[in-house]
Amino acid sequence: MSPLEAQILELAGDEATKTILISWHDRIVQHQYIASNVEVNLALHVNGRNYSVVCLDNHVSISLIHSIFINREYSVAGKTNVIYDLGANIGLASIYLHSIMPEAELICVEPSKENLDLLKRNLNINKIHSTVIEGVVSNRSGLLPFYLYPTASVSHSLHNKERAFGNSQYVVGEVRSFRFDEVIRGSDYGVKIDIEGSEHDLAEFPDVVNKAVWIVGEVHYGSFLGSGGNDLLECIPRQRFDLEISAPMQVDDRTNRQFKAVRRAVRM
Repeated sequence: MSPLEAQILELAGDEATKTILISWHDRIVQHQYIASNVEVNLALHVNGRNYSVVCLDNHVSISLIHSIFINREYSVAGKTNVIYDLGANIGLASIYLHSIMPEAELICVEPSKENLDLLKRNLNINKIHSTVIEGVVSNRSGLLPFYLYPTASVSHSLHNKERAFGNSQYVVGEVRSFRFDEVIRGSDYGVKIDIEGSEHDLAEFPDVVNKAVWIVGEVHYGSFLGSGGNDLLECIPRQRFDLEISAPMQVDDRTNRQFKAVRRAVRM
């Protein structure tokens, strides 16, 4: 048994889930996986807690489960009472963050209507103390053009990427945008952020950054952002935060990087 298979078995909370996860793994390894896009119900065992998850049988769900629960991309040490999940998708990151900070309130922001349905269901069935905001966060308030990629629900963006996971199909709609400081209030909170290019707008809100206990997520780079804009990672003060940045990952003509910024302990 490979280390990955052992992690999958540890994650599965019952035999039915074990069968589904192992089947996904085997078919991907053998290059035989074909998405059905039907709903599946999973029982997951995460950090000693049991969760029920509703997701679709597709590459997006498999990728999110692997990155969040196997690779633990959002594992953070700093405890906080409020967590902002910006780009919450169907709630898998919120579930993981709840597993390590079960007393924290989750404020989830998500623009995609198909994701919102599963997000709300996953939060409700697991009785996670949460609030869901339909929309996006950026440096602007109001209705903005929004690029929807039908075959890649994790790629919807305020920016026109032209391609998402190799597919050039997209639809332009409208979405309600909130400024970062309209959504994120108070202090000593955690922020998970994966908002397809708009994360760099957070650099324009230094108070929001500095009041965080931690910020984790993904930054995106590429020509789709234009030139002369902010770089979130350059604007996180190193004297205040310890910053970890992953190696770059190429997606279409863009570069993505995972990062964790954790506030340094106050020296007495």
